[in-house]
Amino acid sequence: MQQQFFLERNHPTFQPGSFASVNRPLLPHTASAVSISHFINNGNSNGSANARDMYGFRKQSQYITASEYDKWFASYEKYMHRRRRKWEALIRDSGIEFGEDGVPLAFPRKSKLVKRYVRKGIPVDWRGAAWFWYAKGPEYLKKNPGLYERLWTRGMSSPPVDSELIERDLHRTFPDNIHFRNTDQPPVNSGSPATTPGSTKSSGSNSRRNSAAPETRIVQSLRRVLYAFSLYVPKTGYCQSLNFLAGLLLLFMEEEKAFWMLVIITQKYLPGVHEINLEGANIDQGVLMMCVRESLPIVWNKIGAGIDGYLRDDMVVRLPPITLCTAAWFMSGFIGVLPIETVVRVWDCFFYEDSKVFFRIALTIFKLSERQIESVRDPMETFQIVQTTPKQLLDASSVIQSCFRRHNGFGHISQEEIDNRRRFVADRRRHVGVMTSSDILADELDSQLPSSSLPGHTSGRQKRFAGIASSGFESRKAAEDRIQMLRMGSMNMLSLNARNDYFSPPSSSRSVSGASSPAV
Repeated sequence: MQQQFFLERNHPTFQPGSFASVNRPLLPHTASAVSISHFINNGNSNGSANARDMYGFRKQSQYITASEYDKWFASYEKYMHRRRRKWEALIRDSGIEFGEDGVPLAFPRKSKLVKRYVRKGIPVDWRGAAWFWYAKGPEYLKKNPGLYERLWTRGMSSPPVDSELIERDLHRTFPDNIHFRNTDQPPVNSGSPATTPGSTKSSGSNSRRNSAAPETRIVQSLRRVLYAFSLYVPKTGYCQSLNFLAGLLLLFMEEEKAFWMLVIITQKYLPGVHEINLEGANIDQGVLMMCVRESLPIVWNKIGAGIDGYLRDDMVVRLPPITLCTAAWFMSGFIGVLPIETVVRVWDCFFYEDSKVFFRIALTIFKLSERQIESVRDPMETFQIVQTTPKQLLDASSVIQSCFRRHNGFGHISQEEIDNRRRFVADRRRHVGVMTSSDILADELDSQLPSSSLPGHTSGRQKRFAGIASSGFESRKAAEDRIQMLRMGSMNMLSLNARNDYFSPPSSSRSVSGASSPAV
């Protein structure tokens, strides 16, 4: 059976959720359609520096040439044809009907067979529906009818606290992707002015909501999703990287579903990772470092040392410097870390199997970098290897196979183990009194009160300093530096697209002052 895809519509008529609702395949039984390669390369010449992939991103990057991409895709296209036929048979055998758009109305219940199919890749035009189904998105829609529309309507009339940060980042979200950039606008200039770290004010060149140039529809949808999310989850509000997560979701589904998927990612799969103090990110990095030490001792001996070069037992408290890089992997869902096709293949597994997939993929990247890491002595060279190696992992199937293979893979790491280790790391960090950005904010409030304002009052600063000695931080300044480095380091890692270095230098993820907004 031939692969069924309509030709990509012209950019001005693009609708959010293009693969789910606009670039629809014909119904499975229809025989006449263009091939995937024609769909992808329509209007682009093979080998051209401006040639685009099926998602609208450039094929060529600093690490992958357009000809290398085309050579890989020539075989990968055939692979996708085979996988689609198997998926179609699975859907039919499961007694599931197809909608008018050719997308299944439901998906098979979880099983070993379905998990194997998911790991080998979900058909492109079914991907958004499958993600939403297996992440239990329909349950959120059923429980909250009309809530998304009320949220974004409220946000448009009374912008949330983080609206300036959102407006600043809207046009930094895949600005060279043909669906996000208006064809009348020039490409984003990587040298354009950016806000200073920690600033909540956006420069006129970065915030274009009132610009004469019309916005694409997907950017308008992205604004509504991020405004609604900021109001619905005030303890997170807005953090840079959420724009990338929401932006990629909007390529595969309509905006209400993208909104609920963003909620599911941040509240269920990656709890606390995007909150203001980033403590959830620190906890997950502590878990990842524990896994690296146990599974990859050669790599750990290179990356586990602190700035002073010494390995410590308190790694979950004083996180190794390499976590400034790897924190961005989780916060961005590997967007800007892996090539885009590898990213969506990872997301296939992520939404089906839960957050353990991110830990397994991170370990796989370290494993694939092991020989290079072992061969260098300079910590900066190690950083460079860890940053650049994943950007070359174009062969998505090979990456997934390396992760889940029975021997020397990481499929043995269970979700229960990850959850238990998260609790252990959180308790350990809390026990030794690790200072987080919320602590620092509390200290700032303490500093505005006279020490004698309350009988027997002991400031938050004094309490926390009493427990800081065993945490590895010599001073409050050291704790502040760690938080600032995590923000700056992680966000700078996010500044590289999956195959294009085109983002302007990003500022810090957020301001502490923009922590909350009234709940709806």
